[in-house]
Amino acid sequence: MSSLYARSLATLEQRLGPLSEEGPLGQQAALARDESETFPAEALESLRTHGVPELLTPVSEGGQFVSFEGALAVALTLARRDPAVALSQGMQCWLWLAWMAGSPEQRSRARALLKDNATPCFAASEATHGADLLATETLALSKGESWELTGEKWPIGRASHAAFAFVLARTRPTPGPRSLSWFLAELDPPAVTRLPKARTVGLRASDLSGLRFVRAAASPVGGEGQGLELTLKIFQLTRPLMAGLGLGTGDTTLRVATRFAMERQLYRATAASLPSVRKLLVGAWLRLLAAEILLLSSVRTLHANPGQASLTSPLVKAIAPALVEQAIRSATTVLGARSFLREGPTGLFQKMARDHAAVGLIDGSEPVCLHALAAELPQVLSHNAGSHSALRSRLCLEEPVQPFAPDRLELTARGADDVTAELPPELLTAWSKLRQGGEEALRGPSRLELARQYGLLHAAAACFHFEHFNPHLALCRAGVPALAGRLLLDPDALPDSACQQLFDRLAERIERDHLLSVADVSTVSASETALAG
Repeated sequence: MSSLYARSLATLEQRLGPLSEEGPLGQQAALARDESETFPAEALESLRTHGVPELLTPVSEGGQFVSFEGALAVALTLARRDPAVALSQGMQCWLWLAWMAGSPEQRSRARALLKDNATPCFAASEATHGADLLATETLALSKGESWELTGEKWPIGRASHAAFAFVLARTRPTPGPRSLSWFLAELDPPAVTRLPKARTVGLRASDLSGLRFVRAAASPVGGEGQGLELTLKIFQLTRPLMAGLGLGTGDTTLRVATRFAMERQLYRATAASLPSVRKLLVGAWLRLLAAEILLLSSVRTLHANPGQASLTSPLVKAIAPALVEQAIRSATTVLGARSFLREGPTGLFQKMARDHAAVGLIDGSEPVCLHALAAELPQVLSHNAGSHSALRSRLCLEEPVQPFAPDRLELTARGADDVTAELPPELLTAWSKLRQGGEEALRGPSRLELARQYGLLHAAAACFHFEHFNPHLALCRAGVPALAGRLLLDPDALPDSACQQLFDRLAERIERDHLLSVADVSTVSASETALAG
């Protein structure tokens, strides 16, 4: 029996078609949009005809969403074609604010707008405050039974093309944990002005702009004063999905570099015949697989043990994009000068590399997420606890997940982490070293580095557990996930003897046009889907 994740990937690949195809979801269209910095309206309309919005909408709201695994599959398959399209469609995830805390009228309005392919924007950031949400200056004033918003939000994703906005505003004069509230506002002039698009280095076709409100009508989402709490909880859902865009950029960049190495003639042989080149590409693939395993564990946590999502969400957002960035750097080394070309067979590479650089900034940069993770560590390092059944549910792909229950989300994991509570023997020394210096490091300037080291240990442990719980996958039977886990903690853990065999697996995936995923899925025909690893 194939997993939900593999089935989701296969279905999406079949619906969306090969990357080489003509049309709004093809490679040439992605490059053209990037060059002209054109919003991907035609591509988004194509996604609507393929039923993608329904895959991100809960069954209770008229959609087909049953698991965040499926949403992660959407992120991967869209981002490997064009991260700007994936991000633009991904703005739909902010509707979880309405699904979790909205009134029946707000949910009904959101459903109606969604049917018209209208997507919201998430207006939290302000130009002078960034991630410091408690410093929010946008004000919401009560006018009897209605509210009015005044203030400016920037930079905001899809603000110029959104039909409505979720707006974080201050409802109390003094900053504090209960000073903020969320509001739903439709973006009608003259009370709302859309600010000009910001020109960016990556994700050039996406819409990064802003909104100015002057006594704009709005309705509260959730209770007054619940703004910060709802923000922290919605990030637990969106951060893994935004980090999941990196699985798509990683797949495409590694695919381009590996195919180039297999075809490039050097010294009377192909570049791929050089051991140093093979090692770079295999190391990149292992890091990409480790990022995917970490992301799968994180999104399945939302079903298996949502009380720990406050820890896993910032962890995965800090670690997974960084792993993919390392993989892209290795691929860049293999491509050499061709990594800078904007046209030709390798032209898509530079776009993907630029786009991925922005992935780590969306919904919280690496330092912001490491800071949130560090806040969880005093309890985790002193008395870590976990559940074996939850661990299995998080990492065994063939085990069905429980329905998502938003009311089980918490603001802290209370010292529990299923993944590191049961460490394989190989990782006990690293855990011991981390705990020995942890208490002192958490009080000083090294706290973010400690959080990063913990994140890598957690990711390595997830790889070992994944291998244990998925013996049906050939990658697991060959010990590939555990090798990926070792590589996260020791850059020299990749033996030369393993490189040729692993490179052969990688090359076979590319020659067969299969995803470079833990799920060995065809990008050409669903009938060719296999889970042999």
